[in-house]
Amino acid sequence: MMRICCLIPLWWKTPDALQWLLLISMGAFGAIGHFLLIKAYTLLPAAELSPWLNAQVVAATLFSVFLFQDVLGWNFFLGTGLIVGAGVLLWWQNRRA
Repeated sequence: MMRICCLIPLWWKTPDALQWLLLISMGAFGAIGHFLLIKAYTLLPAAELSPWLNAQVVAATLFSVFLFQDVLGWNFFLGTGLIVGAGVLLWWQNRRA
């Protein structure tokens, strides 16, 4: 890993103004997103936030398929089904209680 880091100066290109703006805005939006998630955890129990957090799986899938043209395999659908199914089951049980 250290050898690869030593090769960075050979291919490094300094970002221009637009790229710096994009990098800074990505960092700002990421920080705002984390702050809002922490705020949501202070206002609601984790079980009530679980279905909304599972929406990240759906959004990441859509980005992966439409932006990067990834082909999804059976293991993706099995894993996603287990994760989302468990989250919905927990949410449903807590609503009944």
